[in-house]
Amino acid sequence: MNFYLTALCARFSKRAVYLTVIVLLTGFLFFSCGEEEPFVDDGKLNSRLIGTWTSEFTDGYIITTNDISYDFGGGYIGYAGTIEYVTNFSKTAGVIIIKYKAGQEQTYPIYNEVWEIVGYNDRPGDYVGIYYENFKPGVSVDMGTAINLVDYTGAEEKTLDEAKAAFTAGKRGDYIGLMGVYLKQ
Repeated sequence: MNFYLTALCARFSKRAVYLTVIVLLTGFLFFSCGEEEPFVDDGKLNSRLIGTWTSEFTDGYIITTNDISYDFGGGYIGYAGTIEYVTNFSKTAGVIIIKYKAGQEQTYPIYNEVWEIVGYNDRPGDYVGIYYENFKPGVSVDMGTAINLVDYTGAEEKTLDEAKAAFTAGKRGDYIGLMGVYLKQ
C-alpha cells in the first residue's frame, strides 16, 4: 500500500508542477499582451506625416522634415513656413507650429458686396498652428490651420512662446471649426 501511495503522490506532484507552469505562462502572456505603453510626447514631428496630403478638393499640405506648405490646388502654394515646434497630443493627433517664410505668408482678403477683393486684413503675427488628428499612417489625416473663428481672419501669434501657449489641445476648438480630410499621395 505504501508503494501505491508513493506512486500516486509522484503522479500528483508531476501534474501539479505542469499545471503551475501552464498557469504561470498563461498569466504572463495574458497580462503582458493587454498592456499598451503609455503615450509620451517626444516633441518631434511624426516622420510618417512627411509627404504630400491631398483632399478631394485638390488642396493639400506638403510636409517635409523642416517645412510645411499649403497648396490651394493645382500647385498654387497659398502659404509656407518652417516647422518651429511640435506638440503630439497622442499617436494620432497634435499641432505643428510654423513660422511663415518671407513672402509666403497667409493672406486674409477683404471683400466688397460683390465678392471682389478690396484689400487685406493684417496678420497678427508670423507663427500659426496646424492641427492634425485621426492620423492613419500612409492612408489619411484630418488637418486644419488655425484661424480666428469670429471673423475668419488670422490667428497667428507674434512669438513662438505665444504660439505655444495659444495652440494647445484644449484650445483646438477656439481655432478649428472643421478639418479637411487629406489622403496620402
